[in-house]
Parts: sequence; C-alpha cells; structure tokens
Amino acid sequence: MKHNAKAILAASLLVCSTQVFAHTSYQPKDVNDSYDGRTYLAGKTAYLSLTVPHGCKGENDERYTTHHVGVVLPTMVSLPAEQAYTKDREGNLYGANAMMTIKVAIDNNWKVVRSLRGEVGEYYSHGAKTDDVKAIHWLKGELPDDMYAELKFRATLPTLTGCVTKMRVYTPAIQYCAGEHYMVWYPKATPKFPEETISEGYAPYFDVIRDLEANPLDQACGEGEALEISPPVDMVDWYLSPREKY
Repeated sequence: MKHNAKAILAASLLVCSTQVFAHTSYQPKDVNDSYDGRTYLAGKTAYLSLTVPHGCKGENDERYTTHHVGVVLPTMVSLPAEQAYTKDREGNLYGANAMMTIKVAIDNNWKVVRSLRGEVGEYYSHGAKTDDVKAIHWLKGELPDDMYAELKFRATLPTLTGCVTKMRVYTPAIQYCAGEHYMVWYPKATPKFPEETISEGYAPYFDVIRDLEANPLDQACGEGEALEISPPVDMVDWYLSPREKY
C-alpha cells in the first residue's frame, strides 16, 4: 500500500494488493503439542512473537524499508463474568480482560520501544489492577524488505468459563516505511483509515483455548461457544495513527 503518513485522512491514494504479501502475523510455536501453532492455553502466560515478513510495497512494485511498527492490543476489552475470570491465590474471583499484564521484550533492533498504558477493567495479578498496556510501538528501526523481524511480548490470558471453549484475539497493526508509505493490518475501514488503506479482511490474531480436561464444560453447553475479540475502532484509530510522539 502507498500512503502519505502525514495525510491519512486525505482523499484516496494508490493501494497495493495485500493478497500477494505474506501477512504480518503471530509466529507459530515450534513445539510438539496438541494445539495449533498460534493457539495458547487459557489462564496461562503467552509468549507472543509478531512477525513482520516484508516492507511496504509501492505503486510500481517498489519495496520500502520499515522504520516503525505499531500494534494495538484488546486489553481494554473486559469479558463478562460468565465468560472469563482471573483469581487470587485464595481462589477469590476477579474480572478479566482479553489480554492482561503486557510486557514487551527488549529489542535492540529498534532505537525506541514504547508501551502505551491506560485504564482498563479490573483484573487480578499480584493484586487488583486497573491499568495495562494498550499498544506497543517499535520505532526508529531499519528493517529492509528482504529481511523479517520478530517483535516479542508476553501476556497473561484469562481463564475461560461458562460455555466458552475458544477465544480468537485480534491485534490490529501498522507498518510505517520509508518515503511516507505505510501498511495497515486491519480488516475494515475506520474514520481515520479508509477502505483503500486497509488490508483485505485481515488482522494479526492468536487463539486462546480452554483446557477441557481441567476445566470441563457443563453438558448443557453442548459443543460450547467461541468468542472473537478485537480492540474498539476508536482505539485502533487512536493508537495506530501517526503522531509526533508516542
């Protein structure tokens, strides 16, 4: 996609096809377990690796070096008590969000790494918390198109309850490249990112799976239900849009 990062709200600009690109996505786990490579167990800590497989593509098939990557996380999405929870060591139940206790890994390939924090619904992690990381930005890097990067961070996942067996978690992302080009990994238009700037129906995601042996379903649930969680549109616009300082 080719866009001027200083004029996201401007009229339409020429967009490259995302179908010929590998997507920005989560690195599959290189382990022999019974789950899919991008699937993590509910109630545990997930070590996530967001893969950036290429740079931005221009109108004449030019390729541009990536200098900045941002991702917005649905830590602000609180789950109902009948779907998920956290708990303390005494077994007292607390609220839960789609992801919690975000901590980014050190990464010397980027001169600046920013974790943007804000208020979230209450959850338990060494005490009741109402603050968490809502977005991460890796800035002032040099990622040529013929190389890839893995951007690592960790998250605590809620324990699923009720009839929920699976939760798909979407984390919209953006790449800012040389020449004021950018690529947005989000499946639908927003007020700040019109349709011609958006990847076709895709955002990075991973799945959270309930341990049905340790935490079985009630028979009344049948096969159970699956959730899909994504940050609200206004959060995508706020945390992915360009600004002078993150």
